Amino acid sequence: MKIYATFKALVLSKSSITSRDGQNTYYKISLMDLASNEAGTVSCTEEVAQGVVPMSTCECTAAYDDKYSSFKVTQIVRLPDAGPGKPAGNGPDKK
Repeated sequence: MKIYATFKALVLSKSSITSRDGQNTYYKISLMDLASNEAGTVSCTEEVAQGVVPMSTCECTAAYDDKYSSFKVTQIVRLPDAGPGKPAGNGPDKK
């Protein structure tokens, strides 16, 4: 079973590592959760790693797969820049 979660985060960096035999590449992104201000590194798909822009605010979708006990970011959408004096990731002001 897969359980999905969506959250807003600041992308800090991205990285990849190739397996010793050169057959597989694994991707990770470093995120800071905007709700809790906690940061960490999370596995992600190749598509997410290719499309992510460091130091940008994004809405992330991640999946926990109990079959493999894995947690991976599967989708990321860049949010508009907040601009000076506005909190990151909240989008345009609502009136």
